[in-house]
Order: sequence, then C-alpha cells, then structure tokens
Amino acid sequence: MRLSAIIVSIVLLTASSVLPGNAGAAATAVRTPHHIILSNGLLELSIALPGGESDGIFLLRSGRKIRLADSMYFDANGKPDIVPASRLNQQTKKGHFALFHRHDTVRIVPAGLPGAAEVAVTVRPHFWFPFRITLHYMLPAGQSALYAWAQVSHGDSAPAAGFVQCRFVIRNSRLFTHAIVNHNRMARMPKMDVVKKLMNVTYLLRDGHVYTKYDNCIFEAHHYLHGVTGRGTGLWMIFASNEYLNGGPLRQNSTVYMPNVMIALFQSTHYGAGPVHVKQGQKWSKFYGPFLVYVNHGTSMRSMYANARHRQIKEAAQWPYKWVHNVDYPLGRGSVAGVIQTPHGRPVVGAWVVLAAPGKPWAMQADGYEFWTKTNRLGHFIIHKIRPGNYTLYATGANHFVSFQKPGVTVSAGRTMTLGTVVWKRRMKGTLLWEIGTADRSTRHFRHGRNIRHWGNFRWYPKEFPDDVTYTIGKSAPSKDWNFAQWTWYCKRPWWAIQFNLARQPSGVATLTLGIAASCPPPHHKLLHLRVMINGQIVQNISLKKSGMAVYRSGGQDSDYRVRYVRFNADILKAGRNTIHLALQGSTKFPKSVAAMQRGQVGAVMYDAIRLSDSARLATR
Repeated sequence: MRLSAIIVSIVLLTASSVLPGNAGAAATAVRTPHHIILSNGLLELSIALPGGESDGIFLLRSGRKIRLADSMYFDANGKPDIVPASRLNQQTKKGHFALFHRHDTVRIVPAGLPGAAEVAVTVRPHFWFPFRITLHYMLPAGQSALYAWAQVSHGDSAPAAGFVQCRFVIRNSRLFTHAIVNHNRMARMPKMDVVKKLMNVTYLLRDGHVYTKYDNCIFEAHHYLHGVTGRGTGLWMIFASNEYLNGGPLRQNSTVYMPNVMIALFQSTHYGAGPVHVKQGQKWSKFYGPFLVYVNHGTSMRSMYANARHRQIKEAAQWPYKWVHNVDYPLGRGSVAGVIQTPHGRPVVGAWVVLAAPGKPWAMQADGYEFWTKTNRLGHFIIHKIRPGNYTLYATGANHFVSFQKPGVTVSAGRTMTLGTVVWKRRMKGTLLWEIGTADRSTRHFRHGRNIRHWGNFRWYPKEFPDDVTYTIGKSAPSKDWNFAQWTWYCKRPWWAIQFNLARQPSGVATLTLGIAASCPPPHHKLLHLRVMINGQIVQNISLKKSGMAVYRSGGQDSDYRVRYVRFNADILKAGRNTIHLALQGSTKFPKSVAAMQRGQVGAVMYDAIRLSDSARLATR
C-alpha cells in the first residue's frame, strides 16, 4: 500500500485513543548494533546508540512505518558558577547541552507497567553541566502513546552551578500542518517563506506576516496539552500534572512552533521566571514528569483535540502514577483546604493559592515543587495530590498588590490539612481615592490586555492613541482608554496623563501605588526610568530593571512582579482638577519607517494596577 493511500485511510477514521494495528501485543525492546527499538505494534520509538537520543517516532500500520517525528531529545542550558578564563572559549553557544555522547549509558530496564518496554539513559556530570541526568522512555502495551521523564541531580561533591532551561524536544515530520495550543488556539503553521529574521525565532514572511514562536506561549494555569495535526493524525504532548514546573500558575511556557517543533519545557526563565541554582556541595535532585506523547486520528482538529483532552483528564486522574518507583516521586500524597476572607468576613474570590517553599517569592522558585488552585466564590480552596513536606501557603491577586503568606503548612501522606478561615488584610496606604485596573499581576483589564499573543503589539498604539493616553477618573474605562503597555515610543507627548477631581484640599501624606506587571528598558539601556509628576511637580523618579521578556515576546506580564510606592506631601494635590503625568525617560517618537517598527527595539512598562490613597478621608467626584 502506498503512503498516500495509508494517509487517506487515516483521515477517514474518527478520533480514537487506540489505533488499528497489533493493539493486543506487549511492547518489546530490541537492541541492535546502532539502536534500541521499542515497539508495541502501534508505535515504534527508535533510540540511537550510543547517544540515547530518539531518531524517530513511527506509526505502524499494515506492515509499513509512517514517520511521525524525526527526533526526540532532552537538552539543558546551564553552567558552573566559576569558569576559568582558560576554558571560556570552550563553552557551547548559549550554554545549550544535549546528551553528551562520551558520557552516556543507554540500557533496557524492567518496566514498572506490566507489558511495557522501557529504556533508561544516564548522562554523568560534565564540567559544563555538573548535574547527573537520567532519562526514561516507556512504551506501554496496546496504546498509541509513550511516557518520558527526567531526573536531574547534583552531588554533594559537585561545584556550585545552575541551569535556566531543561526540556524534551520533538521535531515532527512534515505530516503535520496545524498547531494546537488549546481549544480556541488552533491554526495552520505558516510556510517557512522567510524574508528576514527580526529576533529569536521571529521572522518576516514573504506575505508580510510576522511569525514568532512566542505567539503560541501559554500560562501554566491553563496548560494541559499541546500538539500538531495533519492528514487526519494528531501528535500530542500531554501533562497529567504540572507540579514539577518552575514558576507556578503564571509562568508562561512555549509549546509548538515552526518549523514543526514541539517542546515539553520543564524548566524555563522565559518571561522572567527563576533559574535552578545549587550551591557547592549541596545534594539536590528533581523529578520532571512523566508526561505523555500521544497519537490519535480524527476527521478534524477539534475532534482530535477533544480526544486528546479526554486522555489528559484520564491521565490526571491516575496521577501520581503507581508504576513509577523512585525516591523523588512519592506515591503517598496529601491535601490542604481552607477559606480566605477579608477582616470584614467577605470571601476573597478568584485569588491564586500556591503552595511552595518558604522564602523566595513563589513565582521565582525553581528548585522544588509547587501546587496551586483558585478560591471559589465563597473563598474556599482545596489542593489535592501534594507531595509530603513543609510549605508556605501564598495567595495573590483578587485586587491585592501584596501577596498573602502563611508559613508552616505541613502536608502528610493520606491526610487533609484543614487551615480553617484565613484572614487576608488589605495593605492600603490610607484611604482609597481611586484606582485604575485590578491588582492581579496582569494587564488583562486594559486595552489589548487579553489579546497579547501577537508579535508587534506596539503597532496598534499610534492608531488608537494618536495623542497618547489621557485617562479621566470617573469617565474613562480601563479596557478602552488605558493601553496595556506604555512604550518608550510616543506619538505627541512623552508621558501619559491621569486626570481626577477632588472635593477639597487634602493634607498629610498621599501614596500612589504602582503595580508593575512587566518592565523592559529601551535598547542599550540597563534601567527603565519612570518619572512621576503631580500637578507639574516631580515627586519621584523610579528605576526599573528588566523583569523579563514580555515586552518583545508577545506577553502581557512577567513572573517578576514588583510594587512601587510613591509617597508625597498631599498639599501638592488641590481641590478641583489634578493631573498626574507618568513619563518614561529617554522615550522617542514612534518611527515612521515600517522597517524600523519591525525591528521591535522598544522598551515599555506594563502596569498591573494604579491606586491613589490618602491619610485623610476625601471624597472623589
């Protein structure tokens, strides 16, 4: 049978979790001089020797093999803290290390799941990456799916080191034409007809479209799976849990990008999240995964996505997998439940509740494991399947600039720790006069704040705000009149204005609170300087470091969230009309050249929310 005929027959199938073939056969692992071949009659995984990288994933049908992926491999990006000058020129580009062939051990091992076949790949510590890596690939019997996971460890004699990224990468075959991130983000991958490269994996295409891999990023809070489809076949990465990912629910993750690349990005500093760092002599290890590589068939993208989502729900119900036997993967789990209220007894609704290690802000943690959920309309929350250990409970969002913390939360296997009612006091600097937006670490309440996954969002600004932003309290609307980013390019005035009326002359000390969802200096600058002027007087100059990459990576927030308080003598305010100017120093006019705009070399500050309060009780009108 010809390949084209096979593909046509695939298209005619409805979405199914079990593909036609030798579905009842147990999986086998066969070693040849140059490969280990895992096969179960439905799928075949070819692992090259001696390196241990997969050089193909194949669909088995009617005695033929259809190539689904050209390769599947694990890599990391890191280095030791101290590198002698004599070795600096030996470092690989950007610190990326795939498997180190001289240090690999590839072997067939007994599988934890009956009827499955499993291969383990061990990478010993290396000067440039002083961590031990153990990878596992397991092919179950009778399933068009395989599991993969990684354990990364640092010995007590190893030097201080860290890594910013580790991931599994699948380079798909040309069978696939569409990328799927979630139920409402499905699109054909553009043809790689590149005119020029604008930045990292960002290209100007011949049809005028700008493509970037960052358009397909997603928040971990909503990340269950992603995949590609084509000619009636789907290939998916499915995640039963995200406990092992760094940065919590608001860390943003890459998924699928051109040309035909899928990644399971376990550790990443994208959008300002934190790296893994281990001290000299510190014994540390972390278990990443398992995740599922899944193949299905269907008559449409949506039917295949629905089937893959159903499989993800099934996998999540089975977590933690009973067939994994590893000291870093405890099967006994616990739960934490409680209610969060204000001091007045009102429920705190829609706050993120995160269990993470004490000390470092939860969004910047990477060395351990995190668990999260949201409070419901009654302020209730419950988190299940938590690894035993000691945690701090954090709560964030729900119009609070400062996160709540409750230390000393101990989780035991087989038990639910009930915290009862937890009171979250709002840290208000005086009496509220007005606020713009809602403090939830994001720009989603502002114009385009919910539509961020597009390269070059700055291009909309000149048409929508030709006179720049003037926001009038009591009249303007955040979703219409406040842009999600204040760029270091402006149209007519190098500042934004906030106008408001006060009923009478205030006194004492007033506070302008600025929640900063993201900040990025303009090109060739280390800091972004924000000048705050009130009624023509400069009250403070704020210096902001780069918080991440949201400004130029199709994002509306970074993980590194900051709050700045501008305290000033309230006598500057007056009865009647008042004006606050927010000016980014070093701003320039929007370029007239399309080519200059396409380079996208622009800085910005993205406000989460802005609040003015005063120690006196004043009315606004």
